[in-house]
Amino acid sequence: MRRPLLALALLLAAGPARAQPGAERPANLQPTRDVAVTYRVTGAEQGEMRITYSAAAEAIRTDFSGFGPPGPVIADIRNRRMVLLLAAERTARIHLLSEPEIRTFRQPEPGTRFQRLGTERIAGHPCTVWRIAPAMPGAPPVAMCLTEDGVMLRTEEAGQRAEAVQVTCAPQDPALFRIPEGWQVVRD
Repeated sequence: MRRPLLALALLLAAGPARAQPGAERPANLQPTRDVAVTYRVTGAEQGEMRITYSAAAEAIRTDFSGFGPPGPVIADIRNRRMVLLLAAERTARIHLLSEPEIRTFRQPEPGTRFQRLGTERIAGHPCTVWRIAPAMPGAPPVAMCLTEDGVMLRTEEAGQRAEAVQVTCAPQDPALFRIPEGWQVVRD
C-alpha cells in the first residue's frame, strides 16, 4: 500500500481528536460516529477504496478494489494491531502497533500545521478544505476536505487523490472488524 493511502486510512482510525480552543485546525480529525465511505481513487494507483469506521470497536476497515493490498486491512486500535485479511488463504497477518504508531491514530504529530482553504460539497455533504503540512521533514503537504464531524470526503497528496462517492452514516456490523473464525493467524 502506498504511503498516501496508508496515511488516509490511519487518519480515519481511532476516536475523535479535537482541536484546541483558538487553534486553526479542524474541529475533528476523525469521525465522531460510525460511517462507511466509498472513495474513487485516481493517480498512480486507481480504483475504489471503502473505509468503514466503528466508534464502538475503535477500529477501521479499508477494502480496496483495483489496487492496494490483496485483502482488507483492519486498524484495530483497541487491540493495538493492524490486520491484513487474505481470503484465498484464510489467513490473517497481524502487525502489532508500537506506542508511537498508536499515538498517530489519536492526534497529529506535534508541529503539524493546518491552513483553512475554503468549503466544498462532496457526495452531498459539506466539508472544509484544509492544507495540512506534516511536521516530518520532507513529507509532502496534504489537501483534505473534512466534514464538521470528522469524515474525510477528499484527500490529495503527491498526485494521488481519493474522493468520496458515497457516504453512509449508520452503525457498522462488528463482524467487519474481526478476524473470521477458523482462519490461521500469522504475526509479523
